[in-house]
Amino acid sequence: ILPKVGQSDSGTQASQTSTNNGRSPLAGFACCATIILGLVGFVAIIPLRIKLNRDFVVTNTLHLRYNKSNSIYAYQRFAKRLDDLCQEASLMEIAMIDDEFRHCGSGIFSNKLPKYLACNLEIYCLSCAGERYYFLPDSILVHSDTEFYIVPLKSISLETNEIPGKFILKRYREVMTNGRIRKDGGYDQRYNTSFGQEAYDGYQSFDTYGVLKFRFEKQTTILLTEDKPLAAKLGRAFQNWAEIVLSDQ
Repeated sequence: ILPKVGQSDSGTQASQTSTNNGRSPLAGFACCATIILGLVGFVAIIPLRIKLNRDFVVTNTLHLRYNKSNSIYAYQRFAKRLDDLCQEASLMEIAMIDDEFRHCGSGIFSNKLPKYLACNLEIYCLSCAGERYYFLPDSILVHSDTEFYIVPLKSISLETNEIPGKFILKRYREVMTNGRIRKDGGYDQRYNTSFGQEAYDGYQSFDTYGVLKFRFEKQTTILLTEDKPLAAKLGRAFQNWAEIVLSDQ
């Protein structure tokens, strides 16, 4: 069948395309407008959410305030030594395993408090073996997993530089992982000689470190610092602080 006079093929194709699509030219504009309005609403709500979060933290934060006293002055001297320990990246943790002292991890001192807790004094925390010990001016706050509890100062002790002998420290040495050695001691060039690191147990003397032996009730934590004189100063500051606090109770 021939097309009618005055009707072009292109017009027929345009009409068919418009009919097949079945969409208005404004549909794309409406889609873009919806996306833009959504983004504007999202951006606008961010400041509101920040304010609500800030208000929630302020409302639910517990503030600890300590007045100046002899025990607080003693605590601040002890805290000064803890601050010195914060300068070390980490301290070696030592534990008794199979009747021998062995290096088993690390401990870190930092200046911080848990969320929703604030204080008018600098508070220091020991993170070690999955637990956190917060040294408050009158006790120790312990965070174990999801549990918080208080350990009174009378149940805490600190001994320094009082462990004799040696402990096991993991060391590494270079070993040949591929290749052969000739009878004259040289490497056989017919093989692709390569080397790797092998771990082994070595013994290290306690005398070369400052030893910090904390007891939190029944839990014992042993840490080693490279600054041995600092360990002794920390021990004296702790004893002075503990004696003053316990005498006031």
